[in-house]
Parts: sequence; structure tokens; C-alpha cells
Amino acid sequence: DVETRVDVERIHSFVDSLEEPHKSVIELFFGIKDGQNLKLSDISEKLRIPKEKLKEIKKEALSILRSKLESQ
Repeated sequence: DVETRVDVERIHSFVDSLEEPHKSVIELFFGIKDGQNLKLSDISEKLRIPKEKLKEIKKEALSILRSKLESQ
């Protein structure tokens, strides 16, 4: 429906506003670009970032996204 499409577009807009590597980690983890959700170990290998650092990046990115959603 229209409301769902607006929400999806808003989420994509928020994700697009993230800086790297936050943007890439969120896109890959949630499968935003291609519908394929990757595990942190796969993202770690693909982006060549240690898994522990990825956990930190993902947590920061989700916090940023939550802030953006709450401020809307």
C-alpha cells in the first residue's frame, strides 16, 4: 500500500544519508540493495573489516537511524 511504500522510501533515504562504512554495513546486513541479508562474518570478509569492529559499526548505524526516525 501507499503508506508502506512511503515508509520504505523513507528508510532508504535515511540509509542513503549514512556515511561509509555505516551505509554499506546496514545495506549488506539487511539486504537493502539486493534482498540478500548477509551475516556479519560474510560482511567482514567482503569489506575486510574485523567482525568485532563491524558489530560496533552496525550498532552505531542503527543508533543514527533511530535518531533520524525519532526526529521525524
